[in-house]
Amino acid sequence: MTAMEEDHLEFQLKQVNPEETLEEQFVKQRQTYLFYKLAWIQEFFDRKKLAQELAFLVMMIYIYDFIDRLGMRFADRILNFLSFTGWPLEKFRSLMGLNLEAKIAMAVALEYPEKTQEEQEKIVELVTTAYSWLGLAREQEWEIARVVKQKRWLYSLLNSEPEQKRRELIERLREGDGKRVELNLVNIGIVPTELCPNRCRFCLAAWKTSCEERIGRSISEEEFEVIADEVINFADERGLIITVTGGEPFLELERVLYLVKHARSRLDITTSAYWARDIGKAKEILSKLSDAAKENHNENFKFTLQVSLDAFHQEVFFEKGEFVQNVPIECIINLLKLTQEEFPEIEVVLLTKLTSYEDPLARLIKLLEKQGMKVRLTRKVTQPGVTVNLLDENRNLVAKPALLKAYLEFEGTPGKPVLIFYTVVESMGKASALDAFEFPGFREQVQELLRGKSEIKLPLIGLEVSDDGNVYPGAHSLYAWSAGNLLEEGLEDIYERLSYDPLIVTLAEEPAKIFEIAREVEGERVDAVAIKESSPLAAVYKILEAPWMRLYITRRLLGESQEKAKEEYQKYREEYRPE
Repeated sequence: MTAMEEDHLEFQLKQVNPEETLEEQFVKQRQTYLFYKLAWIQEFFDRKKLAQELAFLVMMIYIYDFIDRLGMRFADRILNFLSFTGWPLEKFRSLMGLNLEAKIAMAVALEYPEKTQEEQEKIVELVTTAYSWLGLAREQEWEIARVVKQKRWLYSLLNSEPEQKRRELIERLREGDGKRVELNLVNIGIVPTELCPNRCRFCLAAWKTSCEERIGRSISEEEFEVIADEVINFADERGLIITVTGGEPFLELERVLYLVKHARSRLDITTSAYWARDIGKAKEILSKLSDAAKENHNENFKFTLQVSLDAFHQEVFFEKGEFVQNVPIECIINLLKLTQEEFPEIEVVLLTKLTSYEDPLARLIKLLEKQGMKVRLTRKVTQPGVTVNLLDENRNLVAKPALLKAYLEFEGTPGKPVLIFYTVVESMGKASALDAFEFPGFREQVQELLRGKSEIKLPLIGLEVSDDGNVYPGAHSLYAWSAGNLLEEGLEDIYERLSYDPLIVTLAEEPAKIFEIAREVEGERVDAVAIKESSPLAAVYKILEAPWMRLYITRRLLGESQEKAKEEYQKYREEYRPE
């Protein structure tokens, strides 16, 4: 990065106001969402070369529909925010409070009072069709509910007949010296619990993490230790990082402490730090972590506490007349103060995501400074071409180089510098219901892969072991594609079988072939997935979610005729069709 360029965080540090209330943060986030949504609508009409008059009406209707869903108390602030457009917003104020059908009819009547009733009805039909086509009548909560339902259905199919048949095929390849790929894993994840007190809109395991409802198998402490020991031994033999995720791992503190005491390689524990809201409780938990680490005398052991800090973990909601932050930023402040001043032996990493919203790290830094802590950012890393679109104070869209990595150093404390590590949101789980403009992605790479113009390889670099014992080939396959269960067989057997799996082999060598074969039976769906997904990895795992698709592609990779494989595919697809 040249001296003249400022990264996205530097830009936002100049914009953020640490004095803002939760209400002001909520309104700002919703204004930002609305700005991008309207720009997306306009871009759609431009791309399709459709009438601008139609685009204008659709946007007017959406603005007032958005206000109605948000709440009348926010109307003036939303309309004032949009005043920069020069649109005659007051002209359409009477749309507020009407149902969608009435809004459309009223908007057309207001815009075209001179037209006959028949002419207005034709315009109403056009607007209604466009509104429906764009999915503007569906709230994101509806999309999330649809994703949750689909994930529950897919989870119920983990050991279905087509999946059992596929495993039998792989076992025969293994016994008959079939083709295999060398698996060069980097990490293995373990999930102490899938429950979570938070409700992040991009949650990978949304349907299994509600604290009010638990789906799937609940395991005993003894069963968890069997799983943990398998993971610890496996990681030790291969020098892998053990990543502890969830859900929220600290809902099962004793399981986390077991891993800290017994791990023989690096252990990265990811948490939202929700438990640090009360500084006394935070101190108690950090003390237990520190003591557990001191009991571990393995020379290859070290652990980091990786804290999620992003626009979704720190999102503000308005409900029952109150503004509530998903994970209060004060939790992160308390944790940083304690690890810097009282537990300097605990290494902290801030894990954050690149999004189009305000970066909570900017607010965190300002609040730390306000409380008298001297901090500075050092060793910053950006990458040419990787940018984030942001709004400035004049509602102008600016692209800033994305900060990808840096260190937050604290002056006058014994604690270690805090590594800040940015990643992109992947359109899996709840995040598949997010609007594409809410986070940057690598969608052009997906298109290139689909067109066969990419030489990208997608080798398996990690395994995920959930608290029901299932072993998933990478986090993207969670709850849809299990390679086996640690309560039924050893991790070595599962690992060996994966190396012979034609899907894993193909992903490592020629992933475009997955798309090519999938299009034989689901051409339209494959194309739709390729347009929406955030990365090649997210796209290919989305294609492989259903067990009959995995079986079909496996058979085709092994040389079976399309006609025969397709007959079986259609049979299972019909048999397991959701009600």
